[in-house]
Amino acid sequence: MEWLRNLIWVLTASGCTLYLGQTWLKAASAERQSVLFCALLALLLITGLASLVLLESSFGWNLSQARQWLDQAARLLGLPLLTLGIYSLSQGGVWAKATWGRWVLGLCLAFELARILNASLGYAQLLAVASAALLLVAAWPWRIGPKLWISLGCAGLVLALPWLNPNAQLWAWLLIGPLAVWLIRHQS
Repeated sequence: MEWLRNLIWVLTASGCTLYLGQTWLKAASAERQSVLFCALLALLLITGLASLVLLESSFGWNLSQARQWLDQAARLLGLPLLTLGIYSLSQGGVWAKATWGRWVLGLCLAFELARILNASLGYAQLLAVASAALLLVAAWPWRIGPKLWISLGCAGLVLALPWLNPNAQLWAWLLIGPLAVWLIRHQS
């Protein structure tokens, strides 16, 4: 049954990625395209991770190094980009392409430094707290409704991600993608 869970994860991540890709292609302004591209990059990392997990469980291939790298990239690069995109869209202002480029480069640099210094877990925990806070700020003003509950659910999953065991992380990733896409869709 492990392969079925992984297949569902791949299909869910792929569906979210395709939906966001279509939204990105239809975006009118260049600034909005930048936000959606960064969120799309995050979902592509999650989809790649899901695909590797499926290949490992289905065929017994040893892809542990690639899986570990993609898992770290999804947590340390993709997750902050996704939450920054949701935050940016929720505030109504979109940032310039250069600003998004700086965010991507800065997160890539911090990701590589954390990896080299073996500080990935502490950095992931810090990013999880910051990302959860951004998701809560994105839900402001807090009115009882789907936006608040989905933001709280997504923030809780993001916050718990670094502390979960690998099996539970897969379930968290399975839920984070669709929740994030829903939030992006309803921010604009």
